[in-house]
Amino acid sequence: MAKQKHQEGFKIYFNPTGGFKAHVIMLGLASALTGFPFYYIHEEFKDVIEFYPLFLKLNQKEKELIEYLHRVKRISKNDAPQLFEKYRELIEQLANLGIFEIRTDETSLFEVKITPLGETIYEIALKNS
Repeated sequence: MAKQKHQEGFKIYFNPTGGFKAHVIMLGLASALTGFPFYYIHEEFKDVIEFYPLFLKLNQKEKELIEYLHRVKRISKNDAPQLFEKYRELIEQLANLGIFEIRTDETSLFEVKITPLGETIYEIALKNS
């Protein structure tokens, strides 16, 4: 939505003042993904504090995997054994970041699906890139 409003000519700023800590985190992530400024007004001192954008850089393989999971929503080892074999470590790394959710049995990874955070990263950072 922020990118759309920016294209319509609006200036975009993220300001979580008065929100819960989780709001601060999510708006910081939105700022990092979109490049729009992020600031906070300190409740007691009324100072404006501008945060530098977080650096979130996805490599090409990460982008491709996120885009693929966005399209198919879920994959199992039976559906794509080569993908699991080739990208197991990357899948696990993206799961540790909360972008994918993995399910395992006693011995191996057997299902991967994209999480709401993964969908958000796709929509904000990858969809129109």
